[in-house]
Amino acid sequence: MLHFLSSIVAFMVTVPLLITFVVYKVSYYFFQNKWKSIHIAVDVTVILYIFSVGTIGFLLFSSLFITFIIIFVLCIWVMIVLIQWRWGKEIEFRIVWKRFWKACFLVFVVLHLILVCYGIAVYVIDIV
Repeated sequence: MLHFLSSIVAFMVTVPLLITFVVYKVSYYFFQNKWKSIHIAVDVTVILYIFSVGTIGFLLFSSLFITFIIIFVLCIWVMIVLIQWRWGKEIEFRIVWKRFWKACFLVFVVLHLILVCYGIAVYVIDIV
């Protein structure tokens, strides 16, 4: 049972784009609202992308990126708080959290795609 669960988690971290699409389709089936389904898919899968970037980075470079990821995420948080403070006089935690979560999704999806393309390129170059 433990092996089965670890295999499912490994699959989810390895292929978060597919999981995002599945979550979108399932939420669209239940809510029949495109934008709500997109937001649910983003909110549910952002953590998969964070773990995926760490995992792919470890596989490609043989070093842990946990510290860098934590510092990077904290920098994103600080930037969002500063932008919220600059635009409005009060910092509303709910708004800051939503923007932070969406920004993390965008950043880590891009990092995931870059690392996957880099990994494929390294693999192809090693074969040739």
